[in-house]
Amino acid sequence: MDSKINRVLVSQASMVRKDNEAGVGRRETGLSQKQTEKPEVTDTVSLTDTALRIGRIENAIAEIHPDNTQRVEEIKKAIFDGTYEINDKKLVDNLLKFELTIYGDPK
Repeated sequence: MDSKINRVLVSQASMVRKDNEAGVGRRETGLSQKQTEKPEVTDTVSLTDTALRIGRIENAIAEIHPDNTQRVEEIKKAIFDGTYEINDKKLVDNLLKFELTIYGDPK
C-alpha cells in the first residue's frame, strides 16, 4: 500500500510540474500545506524518583566497592592447590549476621 501511495503522489507531482511548464494554473495534489510540513518533534525523558534513587545507590556502591582482585586470586590459588581452609566458626557467625540483617531478630 505504501508504494501505491508513493506512485500516486509522484504522478500527481509530475502533473503539477507539466502544468506549470505549460502555463496552466496550479493543480492541487490533495495535500494541504499543513499535511506536507513535518511537525516539530521534541523528545523528553523523565526519570521516576525510584530510578533516580537507584542511580544514586549505584554510584555510592561504585565508590565504596573495594578492589579485592588480589585477594580473590589468592583464594582461587589456595582452592586449586587444596590448601584453602574454611574457618567454620567465622562462616557460621557471618551467616547468622547476614540472616539477622535481612530478617531481623526473631525475638
